[in-house]
Amino acid sequence: MVEEGKEILQRKMRHAKLNFNDEELNKMQKFFELKSSQELFLKFQNGDLDIGDIKKYTEGKGIFSNIMQRFRKSPTKNVAFSETPETNLDMIVFGKDEQSMTYSYAKCCTVIPGDKIFGFITISEGIKVHNDNCPNAINLRAQYDYRVLPAKWVNEESFKNRIKIEIEGLDRMGMINDITAVISNNMNMDMKSMSIESNNGVFLGNINLEVRNRIQLDETFKQLKNINGVSRVKRM
Repeated sequence: MVEEGKEILQRKMRHAKLNFNDEELNKMQKFFELKSSQELFLKFQNGDLDIGDIKKYTEGKGIFSNIMQRFRKSPTKNVAFSETPETNLDMIVFGKDEQSMTYSYAKCCTVIPGDKIFGFITISEGIKVHNDNCPNAINLRAQYDYRVLPAKWVNEESFKNRIKIEIEGLDRMGMINDITAVISNNMNMDMKSMSIESNNGVFLGNINLEVRNRIQLDETFKQLKNINGVSRVKRM
């Protein structure tokens, strides 16, 4: 039955001018939310899927191709005395060909240079950049793998992004001064906000920082953890 379904699908894909290969089958399997290529073949063998479904698949590919084209950046023309301001949009490239595209950052996670990232093609908001550790990453890759784009940092020197950290430890005189000294003086970082709560001799703080890259953040964490009485520092 599996082999029969495989032959049926191969004929229908040939008719639809689709390549019958592992990459295309994997994309089709993800599109129809199936667990394996064998399940895909069986669906075509028993008639659950037919040429109409292949048409939906190809139309879906066309939609995402158009989205990709819409957000692909045109080569910049050299203009004399141009004063166009720099933007963060040239700091990430996408796909195997490392193309520049228009994108925005997902709101469900934060990213800074040095983080592992990927792009996700949305229907209405273009390409969203996610952290590999994003709480939604597993679901996006599992359910919509065909909409996930490899992404890579470039030109990251001008990057700044706001992140939130949580710090916990023993409450003592001078603790806040020691924390702000590390952030503002030692690391020369812009601290946007800070809130501290204390209960039974233990403090819990939330701090919003403007960070340039992962190296700066890691060194900040290292110095904060070395403060006397600090037991935990966590990126939120």
